[in-house]
Amino acid sequence: MTRDTRVQEHVSSETNLDRSQVLDGRRVWSKYVEAIRRCALGMDSLMREMAIEKLSEVEFQLRLGGGVVTKIRLPAKTPSARLWEVEDEYEIKRASRRGCLGSLQLRAKATCQYGEYLDTNPRFHYLDVHHIWPETLGGPTVGWNVLPLPKSAHLHLLHRILDELVRQTDPGTRVRLL
Repeated sequence: MTRDTRVQEHVSSETNLDRSQVLDGRRVWSKYVEAIRRCALGMDSLMREMAIEKLSEVEFQLRLGGGVVTKIRLPAKTPSARLWEVEDEYEIKRASRRGCLGSLQLRAKATCQYGEYLDTNPRFHYLDVHHIWPETLGGPTVGWNVLPLPKSAHLHLLHRILDELVRQTDPGTRVRLL
């Protein structure tokens, strides 16, 4: 029996439980976070450092809620342009706090719309911005919860790990991540 089959069977059997019960997603979440850490190892030092900071903040925020989240139904996912805008705001604030704002290669917001920015900036051709704590599990669209990752890692690795849990649960299902 493969890992995917085990997760699918586990999730399928658990989703029919009473809403007061909590699905244990800790094993899947742990694999997912470890995969993000491995992806970060292949990034430049600045992105690797930010990834570690963001993972720590996500864990802190999840612990504030007791490590349990509730699956929600999204009317639509946040557009990529908005995710990049949130990421850039985070990077600017972080660089400003550290006194190294001039080291960022970000275009001023006043000179472009993010739709144009996505087409002209080469980093958008090989990176996707990804919610660490998924929106469908209540994760907010804020700087500490979005992370640029190589497109292959985002689509072919991370989604394969977490989507079994996310897509196989109904809205309202409570899931323990920590």
